[in-house]
Amino acid sequence: MIYNKLLFLWLDDQAFYPQQIKKRGIKVANVFKKHPKIIRAIRRLQIDMKIPFIKPWLESWADNLDKYETIIIHSSVITVPVVKYIRKKNKNIRLIVWYWNPVSKSASIEDYRKYDCEIWSFDKNDCDKYNLSFNTQYYFDNIKLGDSEEKHLEVLFIGGDKGRIENLAKIKYYLDRNNISNLFYITPTGNKKNKKHLKLYNNKKIPYEDVLRYISKSKTILDYVSENQSGMTIRPLEALFFGKKLITNDINIINENFYNENNTFIIKHDNLNDLKDFLKKPYKNINENIIKYYDFDEWLKRFFKG
Repeated sequence: MIYNKLLFLWLDDQAFYPQQIKKRGIKVANVFKKHPKIIRAIRRLQIDMKIPFIKPWLESWADNLDKYETIIIHSSVITVPVVKYIRKKNKNIRLIVWYWNPVSKSASIEDYRKYDCEIWSFDKNDCDKYNLSFNTQYYFDNIKLGDSEEKHLEVLFIGGDKGRIENLAKIKYYLDRNNISNLFYITPTGNKKNKKHLKLYNNKKIPYEDVLRYISKSKTILDYVSENQSGMTIRPLEALFFGKKLITNDINIINENFYNENNTFIIKHDNLNDLKDFLKKPYKNINENIIKYYDFDEWLKRFFKG
């Protein structure tokens, strides 16, 4: 399928994901012009106060809307006026808003519905609740891990606190007590830190290229979803694409087509004592067609199926 009239808008087009998407031949652009932090703060203030005239902030794509038939844009409080601008300037563009996070942590659905756009989400509960179109998370089958000469870690967690630190700490302390090698790289949410677990925090977020290096050294990836989230995170896809085991508290994972009890350990109350036996089990390879289903190209095709 040719997507020469498709534009995928990102808040940071230099991040790992949009750079990978560019390699697939998709036109990717930054939503906003690049500005110093103080200028971005002024822009945010204007958006929060609902002051019109968003156009001066937008990148050059905004002057060329007639080139595109479809635009995909991520949901965010700061992209709502952008969707409004696009729809005002071009009534015919197919406009897709993609919720990559739960609705509760992003912009209001009703803010977008005013502007005649399609709203899609990775979260099945949100799709049912708000009558949205569903699509999966996605990954990239061309990403390869380098060989690691260092000793393998048994368990890896990389992510933000997001109110999960107490539960993450319980898992880490269990692993430590049982001499199961692990690395937990937890960044604080905003400036908030749980004083009981200060030693678990890392203040600096790491580039995704470094995340991949850690994955290459690890046998198992830990995924811990926030409360009330039903959509799959990227962590299970990293495990799937790289042939790693997965530990997760997401009970919905059992319904995924790649689920295998040898490969996935679902955390339930007080069942961590079974974890050591799980880690000893051999990994079961997953059918390539199942893996392909979650590749970016297949994800994109699903937007265009009738």
